Amino acid sequence: DEGLWGVIKTVFKTPVLVINELFRSSSSDSGKLIYILQLFVPLAMIPFMTKKFSRLILVCPLLINLLSDYYYQCDLGKQYSFGITAFLFYAAAINLSEIKERKGGFLTFSAAVVSIVMMLSLMYPRLTGYALTYRVGKANYDRITEVIEEIPDDASVTASTFLVPRLSQRKVIYEQYYHKTVDTDYLVLDLRGSNSTKIAEIEQPYIDAGYKMIVNDEGLIRVYEKN
Repeated sequence: DEGLWGVIKTVFKTPVLVINELFRSSSSDSGKLIYILQLFVPLAMIPFMTKKFSRLILVCPLLINLLSDYYYQCDLGKQYSFGITAFLFYAAAINLSEIKERKGGFLTFSAAVVSIVMMLSLMYPRLTGYALTYRVGKANYDRITEVIEEIPDDASVTASTFLVPRLSQRKVIYEQYYHKTVDTDYLVLDLRGSNSTKIAEIEQPYIDAGYKMIVNDEGLIRVYEKN
């Protein structure tokens, strides 16, 4: 809750816990170590190549990611790395400017080659996988879009997590997980991969409040409207 300052206090209060958390995302894998390599190897470790100790503070925000138990916090394919990579790029740039030209040129070339290799090996398969998933499920995505577009722009909506971005132009939008009050004009539920028992628990308060089901595509999307 205290942000970076809380992280710094934790480092000094419980160093053993910190060391354990830095390199393990669970008791049986080394996901965080791989994540660290994915961040620094493409930069040829340049963020650390400085005699000015004060510059290492630019690397400190990485602790926020590494000390988290949330799996996706240390997944380079997720948005949680955007902030720290900005710090690392800046640290690499200012350190590189002080390295001798010949050595700096070699490091820059090495970083470029490694970045391309890692991009092709790590990210390209993900991108092609997402594209294939979209093509296979295009009819379902089109149906979800059709249903969402029927909801008025001036409506207030409570929606499942993955539907919130598509509903972001509505007057009021809440993510269902965080909004438990039954007070919006619509409830939009994503049924893909959802447990029927869990869905029933979510929708029951709305049913009790008199909401009417207006769309029910099994395994896809369900919409309730306030009477």
